[in-house]
Amino acid sequence: MAADIALAGAGLPGAPVFAGAAALVAAAALTVGRRACGRPESATDWRTAIRAAAHDAARDLPGTGLVPLAATTCFLCTWVLLPLAFLVPGPPALALVAIDGRRRPPDRSRR
Repeated sequence: MAADIALAGAGLPGAPVFAGAAALVAAAALTVGRRACGRPESATDWRTAIRAAAHDAARDLPGTGLVPLAATTCFLCTWVLLPLAFLVPGPPALALVAIDGRRRPPDRSRR
């Protein structure tokens, strides 16, 4: 994929369209990979976790949007103030927990 993007930068016809499509595919792959990391199956069977994450990503677009937002938050925190780099694991972990938490109905028995 990196070679394809390098070729697109060489000035070939259709390069801007290809570069945009390649960026979208890479972003989608990273998002599905991050969602797969948050699944319990990822500890034992990665293929099952990736299939389930891809299925969930297609069904739950607002939840999937939380993952790139968390990555953007990490980047911005580190860019603004480098000592905040130790906070980088927090937003992705929070996003992955929030994705599963928003699908479950609230427990009304704990009142």
